[in-house]
Amino acid sequence: MNENIGFFGASVTQQNDGYTKYLSRSMDTKYICFAYGGNHLNDAGIIFIDDVLKENLEYCFIDFFSTGYIQTDSNTINYLDTIVYKFSQTKCKIIFLFFPRSDHEQRTSFYNFVKEYLESKQLYYIDINDSVKYSNNLCRDTVHTTHYGSQTYAQIIYEKFKKDKSSITLPPLENLKKTKYCEPIQVLEVNKIFHKNITLEGCALILGFFLTIGPKSGIVSINSTKYTIWDSFCHYERTHINLRDIEIHGKLVIELLQDDPDYSTCRRKYNFSNIRKELNILRIYYIGNSLYLDT
Repeated sequence: MNENIGFFGASVTQQNDGYTKYLSRSMDTKYICFAYGGNHLNDAGIIFIDDVLKENLEYCFIDFFSTGYIQTDSNTINYLDTIVYKFSQTKCKIIFLFFPRSDHEQRTSFYNFVKEYLESKQLYYIDINDSVKYSNNLCRDTVHTTHYGSQTYAQIIYEKFKKDKSSITLPPLENLKKTKYCEPIQVLEVNKIFHKNITLEGCALILGFFLTIGPKSGIVSINSTKYTIWDSFCHYERTHINLRDIEIHGKLVIELLQDDPDYSTCRRKYNFSNIRKELNILRIYYIGNSLYLDT
């Protein structure tokens, strides 16, 4: 194959020994991978689309149905509308992927909701569950693949894609909804660690804060609503998107609280005593007229 092919997804797509490695070998073609472990349809799935589209891909495999995000509401439709509209603008054909998970039965409503949307737009998808079911041979945990699982998924995707490639199409752009998320995405570079309140000013919709989170992460308050930045994997540092869909008109104060999150849910033993909480902001993604840090 001579096509320029990409992968856009979450942690299953990010695996070093994942399906992308073996699928690209089978296709014997140039490819590029945009993968954001720990993130979802409602953050990375929107924020990083423009990075993918800059590559002028002919086909892109999309994996954002394998994460913990399983909302069946108008927000999910808006996120899907955004992906479909923006990829259709650049005439990049998209292949949505569904992967086995250990909790598959608890997710069928979400899968059916998404598939109904895709079928209504005549969009192409591959559900690995139609060929194999979740097993310890395929997966090493809830969703991530073993070496054998990666090879198996790649072979299934390759065979289906090869068979159906000529029939994969995009809906006419005039039939698609242009959502608010289709506006140009802007970035406020911050690269600063905060130990006290933060004030932002501007007129924008904040799509997400790109943070370094870890043991020193905690809880913040915005307009009297509390947001927990810490999560059960915060025994180690990693980047993550938090604080999504926040509107700002004028000034916005982010209060850094010293309250402890529920450390009992941590996946590893870790001593969280005597930790000074911090908010480590790398950058803020937004759409709108302006956004800046009030120093």
